[in-house]
Amino acid sequence: MSRQTIIHRSFDPFGTFKPLKRATITACALGSYMQFFVTNTLRVEGEHHLKGLDPRRVLFVLNHQTYFMDMIGFYWVLSSPNPFNRRPWIYFVADRKTMERNVITSQVFRFAGLVGIKRTWKEGEQAIKRAVDPNDQDAIGKALNDGWVVTFPQGTTKPFAPVRRGVAHIIRNYRPTVVPVVIEGFSKAFGKAALWSRQRGVDLRIRVKAPLDLNPEADVSTLTEIIADAIEQSPRFNPMPG
Repeated sequence: MSRQTIIHRSFDPFGTFKPLKRATITACALGSYMQFFVTNTLRVEGEHHLKGLDPRRVLFVLNHQTYFMDMIGFYWVLSSPNPFNRRPWIYFVADRKTMERNVITSQVFRFAGLVGIKRTWKEGEQAIKRAVDPNDQDAIGKALNDGWVVTFPQGTTKPFAPVRRGVAHIIRNYRPTVVPVVIEGFSKAFGKAALWSRQRGVDLRIRVKAPLDLNPEADVSTLTEIIADAIEQSPRFNPMPG
C-alpha cells in the first residue's frame, strides 16, 4: 500500500484524522442519548430511503430549528441502529460565525465534519449581498467527493425563511443525489444555541424523504423552489402566511 493511499484512508480532505472523526461522532451520539431518548422521544421515519445510496456525492437538505441539536439528532439517523455502525463519512455545512459562538462546540464539530462557509446575505445582524464564495463551493465539493454532506439551505433557524441560492449552485456544480429531510419539535425541546433540553417530553421527529428527481441544469430559482417545497418550508406549508 502506497504512502499516499495510507494518508488518504487516514485523513479526510480537510486534514482531520478519520479515527478521531469517527470517535467524535460516536461521542456526540452517546452524549446526547438522554436528550433524544429519555428526556424527549426521537422518532425517525423513512430510514429505508438511506439504503442503496452511494457512499459519496449525497446531499441531505434539512430545515433548520437549532444551531447544534438538529445535526446531532441527524447523526443518530445516519448511524442507526447504533452509533457504532460504519457509514459513509459525514460532513455538514454551517456558517463559520455561528460555530464560533462557542469555542468548545466549534472544535468538536470541526472534528466531526464541519465545512464552514460565509453567509452571502448576512454578516452578524446586518443584511448584505455577497457573491457565493468559490472557495466555499470547492470545500463542499471536496466533502461530497469523500462522503455524505448535510446542509441547512435556509441558513437560519427562522421558519419559512427562503432557501438560499448556494444550495442550487452545489446541485448545478456537483450533481449530487439530493435527499430532503424534515425535522419537527427541535425548536420546542431545545434552546436555539444550547445542548440541553428546555422542555421535557417533546415528540421529536425526523422524516427522511425519497431522493429528489432533479434536473441539475434547471435555473437557480427553480431549484431553490423545489428544495423549499421538499423540506416543507415553502409558502404553501406556512400556516400563518405574511
